[in-house]
Amino acid sequence: MAMIRSDLGRRDFLASGGALAFTLATGGCEQILQDIANRPTRRNIAELASNDPILQTYRSAISQMQALPKTDNRNWTNQASIHYNSCPHGTWFLLPWHRAYLVYFERICQKLTGNATFALPYWNWTDNPAVPDVFYASGDVLNDTTKVLAKGTPIPAEFVSHSVLEGILEETNFQIFGSSKATTLRPPVGDGPLEATPHNNVHGLIGGDMGTYMSPLDPVFWTHHAMLDFCWVDWNFDRNNQNPNDPTWTDLTISNFFDENGNPVNIQTGITQLFPIFTYQYEPSQIGATIAKMLVRSQQQADQLKAFVQKGGSAEIPVRYRFALDRAQQVNVGHTATARIPVPAQSLHQLTEGAGANRLLLTLQRVEPPAAADFFVRVFVNAPETVSAATPITDPHYAGSFGFFLNGRAGMPGMAMGQAGYMVDVTTALQQAGAVGHADIQLVAVPYHGRPVAGRGFAVGGLELAVTELGLKKPN
Repeated sequence: MAMIRSDLGRRDFLASGGALAFTLATGGCEQILQDIANRPTRRNIAELASNDPILQTYRSAISQMQALPKTDNRNWTNQASIHYNSCPHGTWFLLPWHRAYLVYFERICQKLTGNATFALPYWNWTDNPAVPDVFYASGDVLNDTTKVLAKGTPIPAEFVSHSVLEGILEETNFQIFGSSKATTLRPPVGDGPLEATPHNNVHGLIGGDMGTYMSPLDPVFWTHHAMLDFCWVDWNFDRNNQNPNDPTWTDLTISNFFDENGNPVNIQTGITQLFPIFTYQYEPSQIGATIAKMLVRSQQQADQLKAFVQKGGSAEIPVRYRFALDRAQQVNVGHTATARIPVPAQSLHQLTEGAGANRLLLTLQRVEPPAAADFFVRVFVNAPETVSAATPITDPHYAGSFGFFLNGRAGMPGMAMGQAGYMVDVTTALQQAGAVGHADIQLVAVPYHGRPVAGRGFAVGGLELAVTELGLKKPN
């Protein structure tokens, strides 16, 4: 959470968030509670009938955007191209960039339809793991027919269950929760678990446009990212975790978006933290083990939220030791790749046991992505025998998984994004292994069920096991 810069001009602030944003920043309070209470509500799409006014407004907005000339920045394809050309993935700008993207898209919908109360619905894939039926209706503008995932097919619990999400939301460090520190939107640095698991796999499993950086062409994209934003709201406000106060994060100016009139806008990353307070709100829903519901019922609560946002905190990951394996590794579908990182047995025992136990984070470095995102990767540590795609995730040596999100699209060359990294917390898996003098990292590329595999594998440039001073997460 950023300090709101004292030199931020009134015009800039109004452009970034509306009059209420300026009220919050300057301390005016006469209308604050009423304005907060009346801000548009992002509702759970599972609670909406197919002809609900929210979905009717969404359909109307999409149809109007599709009819706009290519010279209009609000044109449907132009809006998707913003994502294709500029979206950050594998960096800690993932969440604020997409939050601003959704807000300006929402404003365009409001302006074109004349419905100032419209807010995007969200798809809670933890409660309702199948893509909502409205996105499959024949002839409906909500139906992008390029989808590969068949109607009614649930996203596997391994990616989106409440227990998986709770493990992610228990993370208190933003760099792990919200992906790795960077100074620019691109290239990628490293995916954290929120991005690597539910985000990437939902994109990849749905496929078609959703499996590419032109994913906003599929209307389900906006509901998927509304859910990811809801996760951030819950993590930030309901669970009281701090966003970075690092100027590298708070002061980055994003110039990719257009307002409701099609005019370009500039916005600082730090301002996006205020949006859930004054621009929109979420209908309460279960996320992880709890009900997410950020409520403001008094001026004191509003002031506390404002102060919390302004303060922020450190997102640095304090590292005590690093154990590295700087050797390339090929991981192929249908085979298990094993790489051994030497770690002194006694050191490992001391580091993972007792009151002074440390968190151990594994990073797959310089990952060369596959030709297609039609499989995901399970990570095991020191399994007693060869593991395979048939090994259940209940195996005590299972540490986590990640998926890929690629920038290609049929008939449209992908923009090279460079090599990325993936971070997995392996503390529990190493504790299960006991005091052995190594960490055997076993990578299993698992095809998505029922999908032909075009991406036969991927390459890893190196591995690093970092012993951090972060405290252990409580078990979920």
